[in-house]
Amino acid sequence: MKVSVTCGLSDQAAIDFIKPISEVVDINQIRSFRKSSELNINKVLNYNVEKHKNKFLRNLKLLFSFFKNTSKNTSVVIGIYEIPFGLISFIVGKIKNIPICICIIGNPSYSLLRTGFRK
Repeated sequence: MKVSVTCGLSDQAAIDFIKPISEVVDINQIRSFRKSSELNINKVLNYNVEKHKNKFLRNLKLLFSFFKNTSKNTSVVIGIYEIPFGLISFIVGKIKNIPICICIIGNPSYSLLRTGFRK
């Protein structure tokens, strides 16, 4: 089983999230799409998206890289945090007909976060 993951987590937080997934016996490959350094985890292929000053262009590059390098034989796409990574996973999953998992990290009762789309 192949999994594609996109996130903006710090290196340690990404390791803490992705390492348990890599230990699942049925998963033989995880493609990690991030804007920072490579994760040194067994079964993980790192796709580092070049940093860009413009947030919109940076996320657009991430979307194109995620789309281009996620094959249709991927079992699930995971976006960690809903915007932009969950949205990127949603777009790629819908276009390529791959199941989608959007992980929301944080305290959902924190009132400042429950506005607009998150509400």
